[in-house]
Amino acid sequence: MVVLDPNITDHVIQIVPRITTPIGFIVSCHLHNESTGVTTTANGIINASGDKQLLTFTHTFLENDRYSIKVVDALNADNVRYRGNMIATTQVPQDYKIDNDNWTFSTQ
Repeated sequence: MVVLDPNITDHVIQIVPRITTPIGFIVSCHLHNESTGVTTTANGIINASGDKQLLTFTHTFLENDRYSIKVVDALNADNVRYRGNMIATTQVPQDYKIDNDNWTFSTQ
């Protein structure tokens, strides 16, 4: 799950796309607010190449709301490049590991 800061509007998230995407490729980000049921669309751009890519987009998120994101080609919505979940919060997330029903929190 991606954690976003609702106090800023320009976001950069790291994604693992389903389809190899060239640098500078323009995409549409369909952002579905799970609390309100409202879906909005923001234009985005892929800023890095390789297995993990950086997606940059602008959107105002609501504090403590969960979102699902679907990233598609700007010109062909049938080409889904990424799907994922996000939460907007100002809290700092904790790092943890789950192993056989045991949760270990990182102190770093």
